[in-house]
Amino acid sequence: MTYASWNGVTSDSTGQYLAAVSPYNGIYTSSSGGSSWTKTTAPAAQWSAIASDSTGMYLVAVQGSPYGDDDEEGIIYTSTSGGVTWIPTTAPYGNWVAVISDSTGKHLAAVQSRNDYDYKGYIYISATGGTIWTKASAPGSIWSSLASDGTGSRLVAGQKYGSNYNPGSIFTSIIPYSSHPTSVPSSQPTGPTSQPSSRPSRGPSSQPTSQPSQPTSQPSSFPTSPTGQPSNRPSTAPTNQPSSQPTSPTSQPSSNPSSQPTSTPTLQPSLQSIMWSQTSLPSGLWRGLSSDSTGQYLVAVKDNSRGNPGYIYTSSSGGMTWTQTSAPDGRWFSVASDSTGMYIVAVHYGWPTSSIYASTSGGSSWTLTSASGRFNKVVSDSTGMNLAVSEDYGTIFTSSTG
Repeated sequence: MTYASWNGVTSDSTGQYLAAVSPYNGIYTSSSGGSSWTKTTAPAAQWSAIASDSTGMYLVAVQGSPYGDDDEEGIIYTSTSGGVTWIPTTAPYGNWVAVISDSTGKHLAAVQSRNDYDYKGYIYISATGGTIWTKASAPGSIWSSLASDGTGSRLVAGQKYGSNYNPGSIFTSIIPYSSHPTSVPSSQPTGPTSQPSSRPSRGPSSQPTSQPSQPTSQPSSFPTSPTGQPSNRPSTAPTNQPSSQPTSPTSQPSSNPSSQPTSTPTLQPSLQSIMWSQTSLPSGLWRGLSSDSTGQYLVAVKDNSRGNPGYIYTSSSGGMTWTQTSAPDGRWFSVASDSTGMYIVAVHYGWPTSSIYASTSGGSSWTLTSASGRFNKVVSDSTGMNLAVSEDYGTIFTSSTG
């Protein structure tokens, strides 16, 4: 892997298909769980963040300063070919700092830290895989982080600074796509019993039909559910996680879908009028957010810079209430979780090295891992077993043991 400055990394649901962005160095992809990487045709630009659908085929990458501190601005690109080709979207020019995708690559969202015309940042949403973007009604501010459930309907966004440069807050919103319920689920899903035998199609009729097979074997000793978590959490994590990184295909897909989906989901009401609610979390510099697949179990990490304490908070109510965890005060920069919200990893930024903390109890307890480096962003597959972490100057590290 090229030794460079890396601003972000993303993964498909299995940890096999990865993508990473490096400012002015390009976008790289891996179809081998990080064993080897290929530089894509994406243009040289100030790439700041990247997101993937559940298959690794549909990618979205944004340009800007990853921390919103500099006047680096750009646009948003998408790929429907696993990174082989890239298309600029109609999203406005701005300092884009975070982006998310649902499991299909159709429902996207991205946040700015600022723009040229009023020096505020906004949240933009796409229900068309990136072909059309709409500014959300959330207040203009210096946004810094973003997460969603698996459908892209339940969004949670964090601010670096709010109005008048006061410490920021966390906001949530529910986009009532016609196929998605508008209430928080009463119980946590049990998860899949097996991985799909082939990479799934997102919806376009021209999706490649010969994707490489996914693994079918899982380890039998995945940790059990945490103590102290709600009783309706699953008693165990899925027992079908891979014991090793899946075998990679030898090449990227040979063909691209001919177009984005032709139909747009029904939105009621319009995106511009959907409400955003400020949560009860204390103000601060919110660097990272993560969500389980349902949007019920959330994690938020706060940087302790500028005299504000930095802790990790969890919510089991879709953001209505929050609990401060036992993780130590520090400069928390990034967080990721599996599809159940039980297995969480977080980056504690430091100089000259950062560290990674892990929780197998939904945040009730934390363990300092042996990982050491200049880490800035972390991502997890749906199982919490396959992880990838980027360095702000270095390389991409992976782990297949959670």
